[in-house]
Amino acid sequence: MISEEVRHSAAYFKAETDPFYPRFWPERLEQLKVNQKPRGIFVCDMSDLFGIGIPEQWTRVVLDYMKNNPWHRFYLLTKQPQNLIKWSPFPENCFVGVTATNELMFQEAAEFLLSVKASIKYISFEPLLEWAVKDYLYSTEELLKAAGISWIIIGAMTCSGGDLAKSSSQFPELTPKPFGNRYVLLPKIEWVKKIVNAADKAGVAVFLKDNLRSLVGDNLRQELP
Repeated sequence: MISEEVRHSAAYFKAETDPFYPRFWPERLEQLKVNQKPRGIFVCDMSDLFGIGIPEQWTRVVLDYMKNNPWHRFYLLTKQPQNLIKWSPFPENCFVGVTATNELMFQEAAEFLLSVKASIKYISFEPLLEWAVKDYLYSTEELLKAAGISWIIIGAMTCSGGDLAKSSSQFPELTPKPFGNRYVLLPKIEWVKKIVNAADKAGVAVFLKDNLRSLVGDNLRQELP
C-alpha cells in the first residue's frame, strides 16, 4: 500500500497544478501485482527516479515494489550517479545505469558506480555527443572493469526537423541524417569504435541502438548482458 506520507507530500499535490513537475502515480505500481507475466520495464523513461528534487519517499516506494515483484526486470537510468549510493544495494532484478554523453561524464559515472552494488550495472552513451581522442587518467577499458560494468548502450541524438538546425549548430562534429520522420545526429565512427573496442577488451556486452544503423551498417551489435 502507498503510505499517507507519500499521498500527502507537497510534491504529490504540486503536480496537480504544474504540468512540468514530476508526478507520482501509485495506481501504476499496483498494476504490477496484477500482471504476473515477466517483462522488462524501463522505469521513468521520461524522467529520473534519482533526479534532483525527486522526493526520497517516491524513490523508496518504487524500489520496494521492484523488490517485491521479482518476476519483472527493471531498467533504471539516471544522469545523477552521485545519488545512487544511498539506495545501494539494489534489488537483484534491477539493471542500474548512468547516462554519459562524453568521456568526462563517463569517468564520473564509473567513479560513482564503483561503490554501487547491483546485479547489472551499465552505461548509456546515448546520445554520444563527443569523445576525446586521448584517454584521461584511466582508459575506457580500465574504468569499465573497475566499476563492474556489464553492459554499454551507444546511440545517436534524435531530433525533429524543426530542431535540426539548432542541434547541428550546437554539435557541429555530429553528422545529420534522416531517421524515419525525424533526424539523427550521428557521432563519429571512430568514437563508437573506440568505446566498442574498449568494451570488448573488458568483456562488456555492447548494444548499438537502431539509430546508428546508417553509421555502422551491418555491424549493429545488440547484445544483452
